[in-house]
Amino acid sequence: RVAGADRKWFVADKDATNNRLIVVDDPAHPHLHSSKFVLQDVNWIQDKNPLRVQGHCKSDQVLDGYAQIRHRTKAFPARISLVSGDDGKVLVETTTRLAAVTPGQICAIYDGTNDRCFGGGSITEVMVETGPTISSVPS
Repeated sequence: RVAGADRKWFVADKDATNNRLIVVDDPAHPHLHSSKFVLQDVNWIQDKNPLRVQGHCKSDQVLDGYAQIRHRTKAFPARISLVSGDDGKVLVETTTRLAAVTPGQICAIYDGTNDRCFGGGSITEVMVETGPTISSVPS
């Protein structure tokens, strides 16, 4: 809560270099929602990466399945693909915009029936929706 504020404020981004938080006052602001994010350090159950064909990652390999970020939320339909090469980064794309996807959260990946968990990884990058710019307030 911001002291003296007459409404709620939400953290939209962090600027660690300049020790600043970027905040918005609208919970529906585009910078608080995303339909794409990147996972790193993905752990595949039984070492079976569904994006590998004969042991090699293919950049055109795609998995239409489900993903889940918070343990109390429902899994959502997602398209999972490799970001590039064999570096282990995976792109998750959803059909709906999700609120508060944050680096550091863990995302689980499920098959197309949402019955079998393939594995999961740490969210390292979130692509925010385009929209109004966030103006900087001088301190």
